[in-house]
Amino acid sequence: MSGISVSEIKEKVPWAFEKNQSMIIGDDIDAIMSACFLHHFLNWNIKGFYVGYHKLFIESVFDRWEDSIFVDLDISQNKIKSIGHHILQINKYDKLEDIGHQNSLNPNLLRNITMEKFGVKYPLGTIHFLMWLHNFNIEIENNLQKILWVPDSAWINGQSHRFRENVYDWIGYFNLQKLERHFEETDTKEFERIMEKIVYAEIKKAGFNKGYGQVSSRHLKLKGFQCQFDSPNMDANRIKNLIQIICNIFNWDAPNLPEEYNKMVGTRKSNDISVECYQKGLSQFIRDENIFSYVIPNYNKINYTIFSESLE
Repeated sequence: MSGISVSEIKEKVPWAFEKNQSMIIGDDIDAIMSACFLHHFLNWNIKGFYVGYHKLFIESVFDRWEDSIFVDLDISQNKIKSIGHHILQINKYDKLEDIGHQNSLNPNLLRNITMEKFGVKYPLGTIHFLMWLHNFNIEIENNLQKILWVPDSAWINGQSHRFRENVYDWIGYFNLQKLERHFEETDTKEFERIMEKIVYAEIKKAGFNKGYGQVSSRHLKLKGFQCQFDSPNMDANRIKNLIQIICNIFNWDAPNLPEEYNKMVGTRKSNDISVECYQKGLSQFIRDENIFSYVIPNYNKINYTIFSESLE
C-alpha cells in the first residue's frame, strides 16, 4: 500500500470508513482521543484494551474480538485490522503480507518509511492521522482545544530542539491546516504556559499525572502527558473522566466502556534487530517467534509480544 490518496485507501481498506465497528484500543490519551473521535463520527464502540502491548482486556460478553479494529495499535496478524503509526519495516524488502500487516493502516507504510529512514518517521499521533483520513480538520478555537497537541507529545516533537522540520513536513503532507495554523505557537514560552496552566490542569482533573519521560519542552521543561494506565478495571474512573473531558471540549458523544473483561497476558520482549532479525529476515523471525504484535521503537531495536495462552 503506497501513496496518500484517501479514495485509494477507501478502496483497499473499506473497513476504516464503515460505521458501527467494534474497536480495541491502546492505553494512552492518543488511543482514548482517537476512540472518542471514531465513536462520535462513525459510531465505533470500545470493546477492549491492549495495555502495555502485552495485556489484552476484552469485554466478557464479546466473543468476536479478532474481528475488531485495533486502534492506535499495530498488530502483526494479517487477519486482524489495525490503525497505528509505528515503524514496522526494516527496509523496503519487508513485504506487508509477509510481516503480518496486510490489513494495517499506518502513515509510515503509506509513505514507505522504514527503519532505514527512521529520522523522518511519523511524529504525530493516531488522532491526527484519523483527522486526515476522515477529512475532519478539527478547529482549535480556544486554549482547551489545544489538548489536540498532547497525544504522543506532538507539540514537543514540533519544537525546535526536537523534530520541528519533520513535524511540519507531515502536517503539510496530510494538509492538516487546523494544526498548521497553531504550529508556530508550539515553540513559544506562551504556548507552554497554556499547556501547563490550562490543558495539563484540565487533564489532571481526570486523575492522571504527568509522565516522567526523558523528553521535555524547550522553555519550561514540561514532560509529555500520555495518561497511560495499567488496567481498565482498576483505572476505569480515570479513563471515563478523561473520555468525558475530551468529549466536552470538542462537543462529541462519549463512548461507553465495557463493564467486565476477560484478560489474556502475553510476554513482552526486546531484541537487537541486527542480531535477531537480519540473520533470519524479519518475516521469518516473526513466524519463528509466533509474534502477535511488534514495533520498532528505535533504530536497530524491536519490541514484540508473544501470547502462549487463550483468552479466558
